[in-house]
Amino acid sequence: MASWPQICYIVKGDVSRWARPPIYQAPVVHAFRLSSLLLPRPAKRSLPPAHAPRDEEKTMTKGLQRRNTRPSEKKLKSEAEHETGVNQQKDQEASSSSSSSSSSSSSSSSSSSSSSSNRSSVTNVVVVIVVVVFLVVVVVVVVVVVVVVLVVVVVVVVVAAFAATTVVTIAAAVVVVVVVAAFAATAVVTIAAAVVVVVIVVVVVVVVVVVVVVVVVVVVVVVVVEVIIDVVV
Repeated sequence: MASWPQICYIVKGDVSRWARPPIYQAPVVHAFRLSSLLLPRPAKRSLPPAHAPRDEEKTMTKGLQRRNTRPSEKKLKSEAEHETGVNQQKDQEASSSSSSSSSSSSSSSSSSSSSSSNRSSVTNVVVVIVVVVFLVVVVVVVVVVVVVVLVVVVVVVVVAAFAATTVVTIAAAVVVVVVVAAFAATAVVTIAAAVVVVVIVVVVVVVVVVVVVVVVVVVVVVVVVEVIIDVVV
């Protein structure tokens, strides 16, 4: 047979504590709990949900909707102002596009004129540089030729003087050797003259070669500069 606390737990529906009921609790406490379960509970008040609108709110929202459906004067004015602003913006965009096209055409014409002027100025500068280089090369070649000729003349004069001194000394010492000395002097002079002629010929050949090389270099430089100008411009 079930004890008193077990009966109380059965009435309350707490089946999970059927196996080990609290022995330390008195039967009076369980009887009080049982009596509290048997007493009638007060009825709960049915409250409307929080989101349900009231009648006053419904009437107010209907009035606001009717007011909003009617077009107001302020709204009509704002729409007219918006349309005028849009038309003004379109006119400004058309005028700005026409001004930009005119400015682009003027800039293209100015760029073409500036490119032609730059090309002519560059060609003038190149011509001036080529002329100056040619003049400098000619001056250097003339100076070199003059110096070489002077050196050759001095050498010939020294050799001739030394030979003449030697011949005079030998002739004074030995009369018999005078003829031989004269012949030797003539041979020395002839050899010196031949040497002078050979040196002059060599100098002339060198000058001609230098001039030809300078002309070729100048022509190559002019062609290269013109090609570079055409590529850049």
